[in-house]
Amino acid sequence: MSNRPRAGVRSAPKKAAPRRNTTKPTRSGRNKPLLKVPRERMDTWVLRHIQVMAGSLGRLFKQPVASLLTATVIGIALALPTSMYLLVDNARDLVSEWQSQGEIWLYMKPNVSDLRASQIAAELEARGDVASTRLITREQAKALFIEHSNLGSAMDLLSDNPLPAAIVLTPTELNPAVVDGILWHVREMPQVDLAKTDREWIERLQAIIDLARTFVWIIILALCFGVTIIVGNTIRLDIENHRQEIIVTKLVGGTDGFVRRPFLYIGYWYGLGGGFIALIFVGLAVAFLQKPFNNVLGLFESSYQLSWLSISDCLVLLTSGTLLGWIGSWIGVSKHLRDIEPT
Repeated sequence: MSNRPRAGVRSAPKKAAPRRNTTKPTRSGRNKPLLKVPRERMDTWVLRHIQVMAGSLGRLFKQPVASLLTATVIGIALALPTSMYLLVDNARDLVSEWQSQGEIWLYMKPNVSDLRASQIAAELEARGDVASTRLITREQAKALFIEHSNLGSAMDLLSDNPLPAAIVLTPTELNPAVVDGILWHVREMPQVDLAKTDREWIERLQAIIDLARTFVWIIILALCFGVTIIVGNTIRLDIENHRQEIIVTKLVGGTDGFVRRPFLYIGYWYGLGGGFIALIFVGLAVAFLQKPFNNVLGLFESSYQLSWLSISDCLVLLTSGTLLGWIGSWIGVSKHLRDIEPT
């Protein structure tokens, strides 16, 4: 018998096979649409800021004398603490160099011969906490005394050399415990008349430098506050000069952010220009102080050279000036812009 369906009789529809869910389970939140900023909107925002930045710079160039005077005042306010900080930082490096070259001087008794002093120097150099020793004989001590004093003629009147031999001892490390241990040992030796070190006055000098450094930071904070006041007052005057323009801008729908933006960039340029002027002033100060500084160090037989600001310090100064200009302009605009409303 044929399995064909009879004429006029519909065959039962076949059930469709259920579709398998081939999508992999996803973690929660993965398929949520991400909040994306349109590319055109971002480009417009960047272009607008570039235009306002260039326009604010052009506004400053329209008044070059006033703009230069304001930037110069800011530069002087930034250069003064920077110069003080640089001098204190050089003094600290100089003291650290002196500490790294710390020595202990041992003056022998007058009856100790140069040979015996040489033997004592060899015995001390064998210690583990002593890096090196250097012997200064009696004749060498006499020559040094004549060279560094004005009493050379008086030494010629003496029949005998009254100066004793000396040993210059260098510790392995400038740890106070190590230095005190060496001093305790050498002072107990019967041949040693006097043992002294420069550690005491170096520590006092280091304490003075730390105090000066704290004082400089106080001045830095005070002058940074002064820079913000200078920029804020300058922006206030600029706002008053453009009062009618601001009123018209607000009448046509300009927001406070739109009005505020050019003044913020003016403060940015003031701070950046003041930072560059401060660098010039600091460079001139270092150039003028280089020779007197070397003359003073020559009295201490030191070859230390006055160092200038590093690249990172220059970037910090420029960034600080720019940030202070921006903050000062923000304070000035926020305070005085609210008072200007169209009536």
